[in-house]
Amino acid sequence: MRFLKRWVMRLIVSYRKSDSLLIAKMSVQCIYRPTCSKYMLKSIHRFGLWKGGLLGTKRICRCNSSKFDGGEDPVPTFLSK
Repeated sequence: MRFLKRWVMRLIVSYRKSDSLLIAKMSVQCIYRPTCSKYMLKSIHRFGLWKGGLLGTKRICRCNSSKFDGGEDPVPTFLSK
């Protein structure tokens, strides 16, 4: 399972590197801090692949929603059960 977690995290880092070049050219900015890819990395690191991936996916789904204004949206320190 650790192999899969590391592989997914490396995939996200690769996406961030390639995406940063595209964003710099288009001058598009994320409405959230940290960005969705950083949020996904932190949540997977903190909660594991399954729970962290679910948190990151929820965040990505909120990204283009008109209900949220953006701003600070840190990874939670713990998950309530």
